[in-house]
Amino acid sequence: MSVSLPLWLNTFSQSVVIFLLSQMILIFIWHFSKTAINSMPSQWRYCSLWLTVTLPWLLSLSCFALVLQDDFLVSDNSSIQQFFHWHHRFSFSWKSWHGLSLIACILVSIYLCHKAYLVALKYKKQDTKRRTLSLLTCNSQGHFEHTQALAFTSGLLKPKVFISTGLAKKLSSAELAIVELHEQAHADSYDPLQKWLFLLAASFFPNITARQLIAEMDLTLELRADNKVTKQFAVLDIAEALIKVARVMESPSQQVQHRLHYLIAPKEVFLLQKLWKPVVLILLQLILSLLTIIFAMDFFHHLFDQWLWHFS
Repeated sequence: MSVSLPLWLNTFSQSVVIFLLSQMILIFIWHFSKTAINSMPSQWRYCSLWLTVTLPWLLSLSCFALVLQDDFLVSDNSSIQQFFHWHHRFSFSWKSWHGLSLIACILVSIYLCHKAYLVALKYKKQDTKRRTLSLLTCNSQGHFEHTQALAFTSGLLKPKVFISTGLAKKLSSAELAIVELHEQAHADSYDPLQKWLFLLAASFFPNITARQLIAEMDLTLELRADNKVTKQFAVLDIAEALIKVARVMESPSQQVQHRLHYLIAPKEVFLLQKLWKPVVLILLQLILSLLTIIFAMDFFHHLFDQWLWHFS
């Protein structure tokens, strides 16, 4: 059965409202859950952050599919229709708030995607220069010649570890091995690509919240990489190497303090009684977002129809 263009556009405008509603509740949860997130293991932090930035998309796309499926079934008494319906589903005006919201959504999406594209393009150019420099100056240990102490992972689709001779000369063999394992952990997990994708998803949030989410994800990826190194080196050795590397590379002190605390703090056994914080947070993200959509979607839709510019 073909779907008329007005129905597609009305459903699209409804998905925009769903996106904004779920985003608002997730921002509210994020504001009051920072302490809980900081006390979570790195993998739970990682899942919670990704859920925060992707849930509005998942919910809006799911509701978009449900509404269209409801139309396909032609079930006027469907339980879905009591939450997702409007009296003009087959009529659409670009001069109404529906049309204006769609235009605004499209323009903002194009702008944010273009910004993310420029970031990726700049990153690709930097990565090309880094790989060229590494090929031209790489020594027998695989380190590129540079007086500055540097260690990083570069490349979105083919990540590679870069360590400068300026850093290698200042570290012992064990410390250097820890740094290499840490950076290799970033490469194995495609962390540069994950950072870019997360930046794109988080950019749809308000600037203040987006910056906080991006900073938290950066820290979480560092914690995950540190955690992988602990499988081969003692925690105290890693902490000592981290302090030395941070001093040599002049790394951000606050992030280093968080990483040290996460490494040295005694690891409690992650039993069921210790599981409640991440579980409660993730359930709140899911349940409150769904409840907001179910009980507030129809209310806001008709409120907008009443108070905003509808059909002329």
